[in-house]
Amino acid sequence: MTLPQVIGDNLPKGYIVFTYDDGMDEHSVALARYLQGRNIRATFFVNGCRFTGRGAGEPCSQLKQYPLSTLEQLVSADQQVGNHTELHYALDSNFNAVGPVKIRQDVLLTQALIAPYQRDGYSFFRAPSNNWGQAPYDLLRDEPALKDVAGPILYDYLGADWPCNDTRYNDPIQSPETCADRLYGTDPTHNSYSRSMRGGVAKSGIVQMHDRSPNAVGSDYAFRMTRRLIELIKSDPDTKYVFTSLDAIPGMVGTDSRLTIDTYSTQFSDASGTAQIAGHYRSIRMGDVDGDGVPDVCGKRVDGIYCIDGRSRASSKWRDLPDNQGWSEAKYTATTRLIDMDNDGRADLCVRGAAGIYCMRSLGNAFAATVTWATGAVFSDAAGWGASESMYASIQMGDIDGDHHPDVCGHDANGIVCQLFNGASFSAAQRWLSGGFDDANAWNHREYAATLRLGDINGDGRADLCGRASYGIICSLSQGSAFSAPTWWSSAFADQEQWNIPATSGDERVYFQTLSLADINNDGKADICGQYTTGVACAFSDGTRFSAYHHIDNRWMTGANGYGKPAYALPLMIGDTDGDQRKEICTRGTQGIRCLR
Repeated sequence: MTLPQVIGDNLPKGYIVFTYDDGMDEHSVALARYLQGRNIRATFFVNGCRFTGRGAGEPCSQLKQYPLSTLEQLVSADQQVGNHTELHYALDSNFNAVGPVKIRQDVLLTQALIAPYQRDGYSFFRAPSNNWGQAPYDLLRDEPALKDVAGPILYDYLGADWPCNDTRYNDPIQSPETCADRLYGTDPTHNSYSRSMRGGVAKSGIVQMHDRSPNAVGSDYAFRMTRRLIELIKSDPDTKYVFTSLDAIPGMVGTDSRLTIDTYSTQFSDASGTAQIAGHYRSIRMGDVDGDGVPDVCGKRVDGIYCIDGRSRASSKWRDLPDNQGWSEAKYTATTRLIDMDNDGRADLCVRGAAGIYCMRSLGNAFAATVTWATGAVFSDAAGWGASESMYASIQMGDIDGDHHPDVCGHDANGIVCQLFNGASFSAAQRWLSGGFDDANAWNHREYAATLRLGDINGDGRADLCGRASYGIICSLSQGSAFSAPTWWSSAFADQEQWNIPATSGDERVYFQTLSLADINNDGKADICGQYTTGVACAFSDGTRFSAYHHIDNRWMTGANGYGKPAYALPLMIGDTDGDQRKEICTRGTQGIRCLR
């Protein structure tokens, strides 16, 4: 906890966090599910006395109480649960009247209640009526049960939904839709316009609303207000608003957070010249090339492929692949993959050349000098695969048929074409999907096609295909011999949220290139992560959809620190580099390879 209350003033322009106070109420769960359907992750600050079996004092004796299963329902809807105290005492102004014993109990009781439901490790607190000061801070700051609690969380935009429905402030009372209009700022002539989202300067921050309004208990007032507010925000003609969560605010920490960043190696730093050649910085990948159980990092330099040993961090040349033979071009080296082709425990090198895809076996300390496996002309320049980034950057490798051998797939004008690998050779080209990811559906644009990724998102042992469309993430599940028709898995990572090609004063950011599929939470299903304006955000797979954003970094790999620029926008490299069973997230920075831990 801190003495200053936390606001969202350091969020990027247009980034909005929804929060709700004073629940539970009749429509809290329905509201949570509505938000989930729009991939919005809010925080519900609850009062402990709203739940069955809690204390009989004011205000609990006058309120309907709800079973604890409603907390489970909030969390299952991918919402966060926060502490709003047991009895809603004004912690500072009533400190002497209530007494420190009851004030302390008021906070600790609800913290104990909600702790089992804060499974992402984020623990937030909001003072009732935002009433906070030195006395409650001094009382609570050293409490062991509150050591990981962040807050108090204040607001940047006060929804003021309770006075909207109170004749003392508005006569006649305002509908929830009118209240949302005031908060957003549809009327520039209204005296509240300068404090509204549209009329204010920041156009970002924390929005405070109430799922249980004291003047509309049991009603759908908050639900209707939220629905209208989302409509207004999404249709804003000037600002591309992004719905995010409290964990996007720098300094907010949870169990999935990567708290430190270090330099894995200075190899591939700007000083080495890597930043100047796209064919170099776009080649960098992670994989266990020497078979020692620790992932290594390899990439292109002027004369060939160099690898950084994951244990010693020493760098050495593993294969000639000189620039003067055409290997400086991104249309070739951006397709680099480190993947175990022959199941010997060592990742081999695969890369597209003019005549197709070549794979060179790892010998443990170098890659074979001659090509070990090749796809033939299917992915060649002659077949058109070097003509457009929407084609060559779409090429991916993964075990799509479940035979424990990696296959290769890519996007062409008509959909997805693949070649299966049987451990010895590649098959002829096969059409695994017609339509869906085709040019007719805009997949001839690099900001979509270059995000195609293969990963097992439902845990069935076969790699599935996902990509970023203008409206979010769509995925096609592998059926063993073809991909299913693509379905919508998440509204996150959409153009509305500036994952396409946002630019500030000509400063291009290509966040879309950083997307990766990897099992971050070790549940057997690949999740999707990307480096973004606010840091590294992941959406977790439950086997049927991806969650809303969860920030595992909100301080280091941010846009403000230069990440996302083309030279620092690799597909995130995700692997356990130190053997602690927790995956690190690595990419290239100015100093070389940088990893979040």
